[in-house]
Amino acid sequence: MQCYGYAIVCVYCLLFSGGVFAGKWELQPKLSVSETYFDNITLASDESGQKNKELVTQVIPGLSLSKQSRRLQISTDYSFGYIKYYGKEFSDRTYNRGSASVNSELIRRHLFLNVSAAISQQVVDPSRAFSTNAAIISNNQTETRTISLQPRLN
Repeated sequence: MQCYGYAIVCVYCLLFSGGVFAGKWELQPKLSVSETYFDNITLASDESGQKNKELVTQVIPGLSLSKQSRRLQISTDYSFGYIKYYGKEFSDRTYNRGSASVNSELIRRHLFLNVSAAISQQVVDPSRAFSTNAAIISNNQTETRTISLQPRLN
């Protein structure tokens, strides 16, 4: 049901904003590929003896879309990450990262709507071992989603 809410807000902003097709649309595809060797992929402490070595491939395709006009500004950035582990211990994983913002003048000089949304990974417990690298297996990250709607009436 959450996806429908995001879609409805975006469609509303696009359809009822003046000059939707005016202005410049920019579409930028992205692709990142990396190969990394980790000598301690689980971030195990020296005393535990559970250090795992692993060769990891990350493929991250993405897309950015933006539009600027007098009454509508749209900015989106999304990437999908695929992580391939070559050892036998870990299963391949996927993750999402993205952000979007829409600033719209719905009724000229009277009604404005600002919408922002994001999908990201967040550390669950900062007191435990963690890394900003999505390939690290720490079981200390979760996917988070946020949305903000800010109407303004003048």
